[in-house]
Amino acid sequence: MSGTIVFGAGTDWSASSGIFSLVIDYLAHTVDDQPTRDALRLIDEQNFGWLNLADLSDIGRQQVLSKLGQEIVTYADEQLPATAYTQAAIAKVGELVELARTTAS
Repeated sequence: MSGTIVFGAGTDWSASSGIFSLVIDYLAHTVDDQPTRDALRLIDEQNFGWLNLADLSDIGRQQVLSKLGQEIVTYADEQLPATAYTQAAIAKVGELVELARTTAS
C-alpha cells in the first residue's frame, strides 16, 4: 500500500504507507491550526493514504507546506528504524521537502 500527498496542478508525492504515515503523524503533531490537525489525525487513524492540500484551509495549507520544508528529514532519520532501506526512505522524504518548498514559493 502507499500514500499520496497532492500539491495541485498535477504535482503529487507518493510513498509507502509507512513513510506516508510517518509524514502525516509529524504534521499532525507540528501544525498549529486545529482543523488541519484534526484532518491529519483522521487521515492517520483511518489509514486513508491520501492528503490533498486543496482540501485544507489556506492557513492549514500554508502551515503544512512550512512544516514539510523544515525539519521533517531529521525527524524521519530519528524515527525510522535502521535497515537496509532507511537511507532510501529518508531520500524519499527529502523529495517531499523539495516539492513543499517549490510549492510554497
